[in-house]
Amino acid sequence: RLAESALKYQRAAHAENTHDAYGTAGRRYMAFGIKAGYQRLFPATDAHLCQFASMLADEGLAFKTIKVYLFGIRSIQLKQGMPFEDMRQRYLVYMTLQGIRKIIGDASKRKMPITIALLRLFADSVRLLREVLGQRVKWGSIWAAILLGFFAMLRKDNLIKNHGVW
Repeated sequence: RLAESALKYQRAAHAENTHDAYGTAGRRYMAFGIKAGYQRLFPATDAHLCQFASMLADEGLAFKTIKVYLFGIRSIQLKQGMPFEDMRQRYLVYMTLQGIRKIIGDASKRKMPITIALLRLFADSVRLLREVLGQRVKWGSIWAAILLGFFAMLRKDNLIKNHGVW
């Protein structure tokens, strides 16, 4: 019973998405090892980690995802009771990651603010909807929020939940 309690608290240390990502990392790392013909993947060597990161980059994964996967490998190794040298001390891994960052980049694509064309589309829709009996105040408030979003240079995602509406 105490072991179950300890596992519960250990699992709570990370979000469920982190556990999922680390699980995916482990499966991908094992598949990489089989494909590369390695007999042992743990403890993870710098060469294995560099090749794994390069394979992921070549497959088009984002830089941040590659880093998460490497930390997933670290987590698996530590859970097995094996030491894991800090990533900052692994020069070859660090240089591989720097090269990946330089070539594929690490920033997500910035979304543009609401455009004039989109504002016109909003205006036409709101104009029609305000004419429905009893909806004038509601749609007037929505139009005010849209204008606030436009002048505050917000993205349309900040205003609309369902992306298929406008």
